[in-house]
Amino acid sequence: MPHGGGRIQRTLPADGRAFAIDERRFFQLFPGDVRSRFENTFVAWSVPQPAMDELWAGAWWFLGTTFFRQSILPWNGRMEPLLHLRVRLDEFAPSRSQSRVLRRNRDLSLHLRPARIGDEQRELFHRHKVRFLDGVPEQLDDFLGPAPEAHPVPIMEFALYDRERFVAASYLALGATAVASLYGIFDPEFSDRSLGTFTLLLELEYARQQGYRLYYPGYTLENPSPMDYKKRLHGLEYYEWNQTWFPFERQTSFSRPTSLAAPWSKPAPENTLSVKLEPAPATA
Repeated sequence: MPHGGGRIQRTLPADGRAFAIDERRFFQLFPGDVRSRFENTFVAWSVPQPAMDELWAGAWWFLGTTFFRQSILPWNGRMEPLLHLRVRLDEFAPSRSQSRVLRRNRDLSLHLRPARIGDEQRELFHRHKVRFLDGVPEQLDDFLGPAPEAHPVPIMEFALYDRERFVAASYLALGATAVASLYGIFDPEFSDRSLGTFTLLLELEYARQQGYRLYYPGYTLENPSPMDYKKRLHGLEYYEWNQTWFPFERQTSFSRPTSLAAPWSKPAPENTLSVKLEPAPATA
């Protein structure tokens, strides 16, 4: 990777389309000791959605407009091996415990809209990050970038409200045939509701209804960690580093219902999840 500044052109093999990148931002975002652990990096303002599918399939991830691959992660003072997972959506259905999470939160209101970063998102992010003891994130903007509604690919926000109170949000990046869950935040006062799992389940069903084939829940660790809820999904595959994807045996053995009710497919009955679909902002 070149250490100089300036913009260059990269081409991904998905459809032969080139896109511009500027690698200087990478050196601003990550300290040297962390940066040296990454296999590959680049910065891109915009990526074609078919190319994004190929990047995810190769274990690439992004924070804002910074893309990277890594097989290990600094965690609690040591380097831990990463586990990259994805879900085959035609094989997914919620477990019994996940179905209970769905029922428990049907009184909330979901606003499904193009991603935004405003005062209420930043305030919720800072309330949420007090849960972290190691690797505490600085700001939501570093995860989503300056224009998350469209760059580097379109990102949707799943915003949950308890009446007028903003209690949780998650952010789903859209490729051509795949989607990826970038980040989730929730109000610590609502920890007993498992809102991280709830928004993940909403994202999964949205992706399946929209005809996507793959869902990337984000990496977790091979060893036990607070991210282990991602290992409890049906239809999982894991990435064998620099090889390919293989079936992954989910961590628990809950039984598998046949379907997940689609909360936005019809008017919500009383005492169930209500949904507000918000259109994308008008463009010139």
